[in-house]
Amino acid sequence: MGKSAAVMAGLRLLIREMLARKEEWNELVERARAAVPGQAQLPRGKHAGSAAVGLTEKQRRWLEDCVWKETWKELSGEERTDFIERAKAAKAVSQAPVPKPSPSSSSSKAKAQGQNSAKKVLKGAHLKKAILKTASSAKLQKWRQRATLLSCLEKSASSEEAVKQVQQVFQKLSGKWPDVLPLAAQKFSASIGNDGLFTSGESLQSISTFFLSRLSKSPGFDLPNPSEGVRSVRDHIDTMVREFCGTLPRAKEFGYGIGKSRWERAGVVEKEPQRQRGRPNKTENKQLIALVDKAFAETSQPSSRLSWDPRAQEWMIVNTLTSDKKAVWQNWGSLQGNMSLSTFWRIAKKHLRHYKGAESINDYCIYCYDLKTKVLPQVKNLLDTVRKELEALMPAYFAPWDGFEAQAHLADKPGLHLRLLRHYIDHRSETQACREHRGTEWPCGLSRLRARGSGFAQRLRVTLHAKEVDICVQLQAMSKLLDSYLFHRSANEFQKPLLFQLLAEPPEGAVVILSDFKELVTLPIRSTQTGEEFFANARKDISVFGSIVSERAADGKVLWTRVLILSDILDHTSCRASQCIEQAFQSRRGTAPVEVVHLLSDAGPHFRSYEALHHYCCIMPLRHKARVCVHYGVEKHFKSEADRLFALFESYVKDARRQGKDLVEITDLCKFLQEKNLAQRQKDPTAPFLIVINDVLSKKQPVAERFRLTAKGFHITRTYCVSSAPAVHRHSRLGVKIFNHIFSNMAAANNLSSEAVLLPSKDASPEYRRGFWTEEGRRRWDHEVQPLGRTDETSLTRR
Repeated sequence: MGKSAAVMAGLRLLIREMLARKEEWNELVERARAAVPGQAQLPRGKHAGSAAVGLTEKQRRWLEDCVWKETWKELSGEERTDFIERAKAAKAVSQAPVPKPSPSSSSSKAKAQGQNSAKKVLKGAHLKKAILKTASSAKLQKWRQRATLLSCLEKSASSEEAVKQVQQVFQKLSGKWPDVLPLAAQKFSASIGNDGLFTSGESLQSISTFFLSRLSKSPGFDLPNPSEGVRSVRDHIDTMVREFCGTLPRAKEFGYGIGKSRWERAGVVEKEPQRQRGRPNKTENKQLIALVDKAFAETSQPSSRLSWDPRAQEWMIVNTLTSDKKAVWQNWGSLQGNMSLSTFWRIAKKHLRHYKGAESINDYCIYCYDLKTKVLPQVKNLLDTVRKELEALMPAYFAPWDGFEAQAHLADKPGLHLRLLRHYIDHRSETQACREHRGTEWPCGLSRLRARGSGFAQRLRVTLHAKEVDICVQLQAMSKLLDSYLFHRSANEFQKPLLFQLLAEPPEGAVVILSDFKELVTLPIRSTQTGEEFFANARKDISVFGSIVSERAADGKVLWTRVLILSDILDHTSCRASQCIEQAFQSRRGTAPVEVVHLLSDAGPHFRSYEALHHYCCIMPLRHKARVCVHYGVEKHFKSEADRLFALFESYVKDARRQGKDLVEITDLCKFLQEKNLAQRQKDPTAPFLIVINDVLSKKQPVAERFRLTAKGFHITRTYCVSSAPAVHRHSRLGVKIFNHIFSNMAAANNLSSEAVLLPSKDASPEYRRGFWTEEGRRRWDHEVQPLGRTDETSLTRR
């Protein structure tokens, strides 16, 4: 409502009524004089009794602004309208003309009485006309209703009777308007205080307006589609406001802005859950997250790297992606059909942070590296040279070959490409096709293209034939080299899934043990390390051996037990590896009898050796009365769950540093690892089950009891699977039957039992090599500062 002339008239009426009260008059006049200095002359004549006596024009304007801000704006709409109508009526009365008295009066007394009565009648008539002119029909109707109600209540004998009549009227009106009684109570409490005086500044109306107007401006309340938390709070407050105000216009008078749809929803007692507006958020879709997780799992390999998760506030084990994330989305049709590339990126960033690309290509297989960067470029250069030399003698030499090459798609098959090209060149001078290609369209036996009458210069026939022989020799040598590299790559693609499947789904009655050594770890592990702790003799090296024991529980579920063996034994030899595998086997949690033991490891020399093979094939089958199958991963390619186990170890060590733990001895480290894993499993039952073994008392097996198992024509570097089982016949020389299966699918088996030979071990060292620290080196950081005596000195005090 702006400051129009009618509004300012109502404001001045409010000021006059406020100044009529002595206490408020003193307060307002003193505030005006203090805010606007100056002394005004006292009014004279008819303005001598003015309420704003002694105020200058500027002070009166300041007073109007002050009352406008502090009092007028706090009034309700009806109260403001009442002041405006009363001001208009007063103005109409003051401007109404008074008629002159009639000169035909008989006496002065009657004349005076007649004039007074005429003045009253005319004054009332003119007042009524003024009101009719200035007020609208709706306002006039309200004024007549109030006048009628007032005239009825004035006839009451006492105030109690008047109040009783008003109460009965409100009770009857409550049948038509249920909220009339609460609304009347609010109106009366807003205008009448406890002591019967007008206290609008402290009224319930002012307090309600203050709080509701600010609640309506709460963050997120004005959004069309707020979050679930903000929506629930907003709906709850809407319901309370509806119960308090009763009607929507009444709520708006209190300053609580709300739309019609929200007002209707606030009246529903039992609300249904709000349906999410707009398109659904795919980044929280569990099915899409699982789909991306599956794609990443199949295009990644285990690693020992760690990544900090800010949401879970813990370290996560990283899976290294073998291809770019964008390439994963492009190669998976199910991903492209269910989500866009941007949604794929958001899901990977928010929920699958533990899948990361390689920071750099390290621990890369030397054979695969040579194949990619050296061998294949050499093959390409050889093919270009062959084509250039032969086409120099016969320009159309490769015309029949080019058509076949494009049809057979040999560009992606370098080994087959090289062998077929050699066959083409070797048999091109033959008169007939070879037995394999006879009756087919394969270009074989094309001597007619160099015969007389073919257009080929006959003087070049001998030169062409000699060149073909020389090129065939080069292609054969290159094909042999290339096939060896391609066999290595194909063997990994065939062997690796077999081992992972065996670990993930162990057969009934079988125990699968995956083992590996970790790099050496040094003690102490402290959150704060001094410079003295970095010297070699001030630290102690320890070894960490990890195993994963996979078996079937009684209910048929797969049971994994992760075993960490910490020791001061630093040897990574076949003897030590066999000893640790035995300890891991003893840590299994299953109780079912064991029929088969599968031992999985990489092709390192401490696992893939003749001495280790003697323990696996001759000692373990007789000791555990079970068949033992030894499986090796292809060279340089067996990144497995053991790397995840070592990443779990590193995450616990990082937590120890973050928590300020000091792990000085192996005992301290083992205790912390076990307690950390126990706390993690209590918090999350699906967490890995870890067993930590402190092995510092193991002794090396005597040299006389250690042997190497060999056989005629058997090379351990040419196989990836060997098995052994207790012999049924009592008179067996070794007591076991040994078979060479080449690959872990065991499709073939070569019996080595009759040709197996035991030879002495080449490791003649009687004891293990152990880690240690010197007393002098440890004393540099592990010492106590003693108080000095009267004559004691240290190197620091001497300075």
